[in-house]
Amino acid sequence: VEPINGGVHALAGTLGFLAFILPVGGSVFVSLWKVFFKGTEPGNWTISNYHQVLHFSSASMAALRASLGYGLATAVVAAGLALWLGYQLRFHRSRVNQFINTITMASIAIPGVVLAAGYIFAWNAGWMHALHLALYGTGSCLTMAYIAGQVPYAVRLQMGAMSQLSPNLLSAARLSGERDARILG
Repeated sequence: VEPINGGVHALAGTLGFLAFILPVGGSVFVSLWKVFFKGTEPGNWTISNYHQVLHFSSASMAALRASLGYGLATAVVAAGLALWLGYQLRFHRSRVNQFINTITMASIAIPGVVLAAGYIFAWNAGWMHALHLALYGTGSCLTMAYIAGQVPYAVRLQMGAMSQLSPNLLSAARLSGERDARILG
């Protein structure tokens, strides 16, 4: 095995510095200034910007808590749904599974803006109001949009992991009397 040329490491380090360290470092550096236009003057340094943003009762902290809640709900539901769908798609053959496979692939291929417009039209439809399911503009709508965006990718990841399982293991579990829910658990 030939050693990698030192120039490759230098290039990778330079690209990493320019792509990550410089922009993030610059943003942190500027965030420590009281007034942007005074620059690096000695009296222009403060951490009060972070205190305002991270103060427990600030609007920023409320938004951060809401985002974390939406993210946690999305992660739990999307992971569970993807586990079940990945299992179904990998080990059970049916027309319904072929349809689900096509839908998950199509939602990956369709641009997010088009999907977002479709979600808005679907969740703001008149028949939804008639059923008292006014979801548009609620946290539930936002969470469902996040889930709908994440599930297709999570299903693909689960199918990749499940492709490493031998179907013989599942057959042995079924012969032992285990149901699908127990096999997945």
